[in-house]
Amino acid sequence: KATARSPRWISVFALHSRQVESYGSGTTFLAGDAAHIHSPAGGQGMNLGLADSQNLAWKLAMAVQGCASPGLLDTYSEERHPVGRRILTSTDAAFAGMTSPGALSRAARGILFSSFGRKRILPILSARAPKMVSQLWVNYRASSLSQEVLPWKPWRSWPLHAGDRLPFLTLASTGKSTTTLDLKRGTSFVLVLFCSSEGAADLLLSGLDAAREALEPIAAGPGLEVSMIVDFMLKADATAGDLCSHASSPAASALSLFRVEDSADFKQKFGLKDGIALVRPDGYVGYLEALGMKSQLSSYVRRLTK
Repeated sequence: KATARSPRWISVFALHSRQVESYGSGTTFLAGDAAHIHSPAGGQGMNLGLADSQNLAWKLAMAVQGCASPGLLDTYSEERHPVGRRILTSTDAAFAGMTSPGALSRAARGILFSSFGRKRILPILSARAPKMVSQLWVNYRASSLSQEVLPWKPWRSWPLHAGDRLPFLTLASTGKSTTTLDLKRGTSFVLVLFCSSEGAADLLLSGLDAAREALEPIAAGPGLEVSMIVDFMLKADATAGDLCSHASSPAASALSLFRVEDSADFKQKFGLKDGIALVRPDGYVGYLEALGMKSQLSSYVRRLTK
């Protein structure tokens, strides 16, 4: 049984909501609480700071290696400042909604915690909350480091765009289950070839040597890995050599081969059946190209490297 007594010590907790105008100037960069402070509503501060560091780290590494383009480090603030601004706006609104004595806020809280709100509104918010607070919604589609070559789609839009996080898929390789997260465990870029037929696999592999040549500045710097994801049946021990006549090339023989375990999930998250995606070290798709489109991979690499 708890007993209330007079407090021994009382302190004032002051909230701030501030953000620097730019996350970088010259060779000086700010991340985490040095770049932004806000209400703890939703517990978003840690993920925000970690993502800042993740975005900056690979760009700094390329600069230290001497292979970064002159403007690469500037994209840190370009990409992360809007995310920080949105978090500040949402946490301010959440805290005000929880604590404001205003009539509108009181009415909203009354509805939320009423019988109707607990049955109809809270379940919806609870389902959406994990994606919001984990910041899996973040994308860099508007970034100068995001480039895509996709066919025009007259209705809706493609589910996957350059600047999006590489979608989560369950994969199989040599009889073992894995995921797309395992493609990005290291600090290298990853070129992902994805296809839905053996014919498309043949075409993608036939162009792999040219793609590797375009990506040579990246391979020589942060490093490059190549993986292929296929959405058709394979033998448990299948290799690239089983897919096409071009597998004898050094580039094709070095790739890792994976099969999609849930075809519907692949179609829903990728949209494109066949193409290539260059995944950055932070797990975001920098370049996305549909099979059959004129490649702009070389021009994209020039944005990143000297």
